[in-house]
Amino acid sequence: MLDRCRALDIKTYISLVLGLCLLFSIPTAQAYTYNNLGAVGGWDNVERTFSPTYVLDRSDYTTDLGLTQTQITGALRSAFSTWDSVKGSSLSFTEKPDRGGNYDLTDGPLDSAGPPWFGGYSDDSLDPNANYLYSNITFGGWLPNSYFDYLEDGSIDGTPSNIIGVTWTGQVKGPLSKKPRWVADIFFNDNWTWSTSGDAGTIDIETVMLHELGHAIGLGHEDDVIAVMNSFYTGIETDLYQDDINGVLSLYPEKTRGKGGSRPLWAGGLGHILILTIDDYPGLQNSAIVPEPATLILFAALGLAVFIGRKSPG
Repeated sequence: MLDRCRALDIKTYISLVLGLCLLFSIPTAQAYTYNNLGAVGGWDNVERTFSPTYVLDRSDYTTDLGLTQTQITGALRSAFSTWDSVKGSSLSFTEKPDRGGNYDLTDGPLDSAGPPWFGGYSDDSLDPNANYLYSNITFGGWLPNSYFDYLEDGSIDGTPSNIIGVTWTGQVKGPLSKKPRWVADIFFNDNWTWSTSGDAGTIDIETVMLHELGHAIGLGHEDDVIAVMNSFYTGIETDLYQDDINGVLSLYPEKTRGKGGSRPLWAGGLGHILILTIDDYPGLQNSAIVPEPATLILFAALGLAVFIGRKSPG
């Protein structure tokens, strides 16, 4: 399979649901939620597979604290293993080799060399050279703070972003795919100091990957009970809580069959270009409550439906 698709003139149709939340609440009851992928049944339903594929883009790994690629890859793989080891679940990931290609669609038109970045705003462009069909889930590595700064409010002012990790889930259609295909991209903010130990003053790689993978399989944020899928980072957390387990079992129960045939989140004629900004989209949720006085850190989970069409010659 080609690692890169050819450059395209693109028309982009974006329907974006952005969830940036940071909430503290008292644990009371089961509360797992679904994002856009989970709402249509997860990978089993949209791709008819219990074994979504993933690729780890090693070219954009962090170099914090002298971490080696082996250490980083080990931490990331551990997060995948935790999710697909849930007893009674059919979920099982399959890793694809990193062949040095460009796999992530939602960083921007210059890949990781941006800005300009993609943040779901009206003037944004996806990466037209990304081979988004290579895997279901792409870990795109670490991007500069400016990507996350832009993601928060559509501008880059140099302010350190409070977002440490982001996951995009959505549908893409273009020359590589005759019908809409679901993709998931995950990025980490390189402005933070990362480690595989979670020592004071650092962010633990496995912990954040465990959370973001929850989004990549269809789970949303929830803050009613203690869970990996809480929208805030409090330190090392490498085991799932019961609410996380209940969530994955609800999407990927043992011995079920995929139904397939999910509908696009947005559909329209190719003669019309519709770009919805996050301010225009009625489903936008953006709330942040400062937790403890020390440091505000939050996760971001985003959903999009994207249709890429080639312009006719002339």
